[in-house]
Amino acid sequence: SCALNGTGYPSCESNWRGDGVNCTGDEFFKCSSDETTGDAVCSYPPKFNCYNSKCSGTGDFAAVSIDCDQSKGSCALNGTGYPSCERYPSCESNWRGDGVNCTGDEFFKCSLNDASGTALCSYPATFDCYNTRCTGSGASANIAGGVKE
Repeated sequence: SCALNGTGYPSCESNWRGDGVNCTGDEFFKCSSDETTGDAVCSYPPKFNCYNSKCSGTGDFAAVSIDCDQSKGSCALNGTGYPSCERYPSCESNWRGDGVNCTGDEFFKCSLNDASGTALCSYPATFDCYNTRCTGSGASANIAGGVKE
């Protein structure tokens, strides 16, 4: 905690908790501090509805790509550019990874670029009139079912 002596000189006492803030409203946050005042600051990552699935290295490791479900973690690079996946929760990372927001239509499918693991939004075609039955093919050609609305 921060203590002030009789003349107002500050000192840090290690046997007591100091002032801070509660980062609430989301399980994912990073705690940092204001560079000028030292006050605690909560930062929240953006929420996406489609997340990337890989981490790629940089520099000498630019060709290295590892699996990383970024809805539950984030990509990190070590000092040489080698990628790692920091899973939430851990002491090092409680941060969501990268992704995209699929907007403009309530119907979408989140898909991934197979090579890069980058999240993509796919939207079905829009029609004025829709089928009400779904018919099988081949050995199931005589089977029909209702279409969900």
